[in-house]
Amino acid sequence: MQQPSAGRPDDAEDPGGPVESAIRCRLASSVLGAPLPNGAPAYTGARFERLTGGGDQPEVANHFTPADFIAVAALSVDVPVRAVLRVLEPSGCSPYSCLLSQIPVDLELAAAEERHVAKDSPAWNLWQSLRDIEGIGPIGAGKLLARKRPRLLPVYDSVIKKVFERPSTDLTFWSDVRHSLRADHGILVAHLEDVRGLAGIGEDIGILRILDTAAWFHGRNEHVETRPDGIPAEAPKSAAGSRSRLP
Repeated sequence: MQQPSAGRPDDAEDPGGPVESAIRCRLASSVLGAPLPNGAPAYTGARFERLTGGGDQPEVANHFTPADFIAVAALSVDVPVRAVLRVLEPSGCSPYSCLLSQIPVDLELAAAEERHVAKDSPAWNLWQSLRDIEGIGPIGAGKLLARKRPRLLPVYDSVIKKVFERPSTDLTFWSDVRHSLRADHGILVAHLEDVRGLAGIGEDIGILRILDTAAWFHGRNEHVETRPDGIPAEAPKSAAGSRSRLP
């Protein structure tokens, strides 16, 4: 898995240099949600983690809410109402809440053990359960989990797949990101934290979101086609997608 460069050029005026400065500015505008003249965020994905305080807030951390589906819609994933209702109003005890409650809320992916993201872990099983709902699919399921556990489970879609040169059948994305974050004494984590701090984004936004946003910008700069609203055209309007795109 390719990693963003963790090096930092020496620059007396700007510790990150002009390229890093540009990245920080774009990260800040996208993640912080610099508004348009009418007050709407310029980039709807800016509301993904912070909408209604976040999907991992104590009062909602272990069950899905309508806000979670609005949040994934901000990342260009439109889940059909029938699928939303199946998750929000299951018959009997919710299997989704049961699995969600078994996934640590405050655990950072870099500090996690392999068992937290491995096949047959609660996270994996919840991803599979959501994926199998008609209209959600693998991309929608992954983004719902990233909304509920933003520090543990990274966003994954066609742009991320392209930027990080993932295999067509991708069974190890979560695990590979974990290994990258832990490599070289956590130099990538330190770099992402530096970028977050220098951009003034705030520590309520996890480093996985910084990585995801930086990768998205890189993908766009590499001529990934985008729609007029700035969302990658490769990201499906429907959450349903190829089952080869796995965590």
